[in-house]
Amino acid sequence: MLPGLNIDQLVTRSKMLYARLIDRIIQCGGEKLPTSDHLAKEHHVSVNTVKEVCARLAREGYIRQKKRAGTEIRSLYSEEQVQAYLRSREKIVQVFNQLKESGISESGIIAAALSALDEYRPEPARAVYVDKDFYGLVVGKKELESILEVKVSSMFVDELMEKIDTEAPAPELVVTSLRNAPLVEALPDTIRVIPLKTTPPLEQLVDFSALPTDARITLVVISDQVRQRVLATYADLMEAYPFFHVHTLSQVRMNRELVRETTTLVTLRMILGENQGLFSHIPHTVPYNRFHDDEGMGMVKRFLAHGREEA
Repeated sequence: MLPGLNIDQLVTRSKMLYARLIDRIIQCGGEKLPTSDHLAKEHHVSVNTVKEVCARLAREGYIRQKKRAGTEIRSLYSEEQVQAYLRSREKIVQVFNQLKESGISESGIIAAALSALDEYRPEPARAVYVDKDFYGLVVGKKELESILEVKVSSMFVDELMEKIDTEAPAPELVVTSLRNAPLVEALPDTIRVIPLKTTPPLEQLVDFSALPTDARITLVVISDQVRQRVLATYADLMEAYPFFHVHTLSQVRMNRELVRETTTLVTLRMILGENQGLFSHIPHTVPYNRFHDDEGMGMVKRFLAHGREEA
């Protein structure tokens, strides 16, 4: 555990003991658990708590309790499964350490872990959103879940290809942007791929001809990568409208003065919805979705409702 990362503040001692004992059981099949007194001292809980947790573990088949013979840990997993568990456990610890080294607080690390658990599903999701960009992945997943009203998994393109190569359970449906479609052309025919058109040109969102050249327009985007792409694409437009600015959401969060005099805000609907306090003073907002493809979205909905043949 990371120094100072106090999970006990969020989880009851009995639940924490339950998790720690399962961790021990997976690694030590065929051995015996220490006595209740020993476990109570080791985990700083009462003997009654140990007995309650062990009774639950026995009911669930993790251990076998025998009078005078101690508590035997049942061998539920193969050596390959135990090794896979240990490798994955180490990767999770590495991720936590990477988050800590990047400056994320310990509360933030706990939040990430709990959020990941909340999204975890034992069965592979029918629909997976695939992107090569982190922020595109975040926005795409959230928007699809909002529109489709179902849980959608998300995965980087290279992760999906690796998953397919290792013959892991594959999703039925892959949704991606039209820009990323060529990257998933090599997927097996058994996987349906539906690429969606994304945000239209800025001129289709804002009628610049109806605005004076001194209009104070701000486009707030999700990442600096998108910002740089907009600056390069619309250099002429920005020259014609000197008070048209492009900022990332993180820039605005750190310096609200950037949008203090804005009269027209253009941003993702998701950004506007999740940051109302930042933009409530702006008189005119132009929210837009990442996906602008009614036909493609209809295909996704039909596939989820009826399967491949009717999509």
